[in-house]
Amino acid sequence: MSHTAKAQQARRRRPLRTLFVFLLVGVMIAVGVTWIVVQAIPSFEADLAQTPVTATSTYLLIGSDSRENLGDFEGEFGYFAGQRADVIMVAS
Repeated sequence: MSHTAKAQQARRRRPLRTLFVFLLVGVMIAVGVTWIVVQAIPSFEADLAQTPVTATSTYLLIGSDSRENLGDFEGEFGYFAGQRADVIMVAS
């Protein structure tokens, strides 16, 4: 293969390589921005015992059904590796 043929073949591959690099960088930026936005969502533990309940009170409870850090309660539930499903409840 001559020098010019190799140069032409390299020029043909260059746009695909450039496109791949741009797509890869774009995906990495999208993942990073998504991670930052999700981490910025505030979370708190609600103390519903101190909240006044009215006839029209409705609560959306969202949490993780994890058994990590149970401490003394671990014996009551048994030991199971991994996490359970996330929990979403509407209480009214």
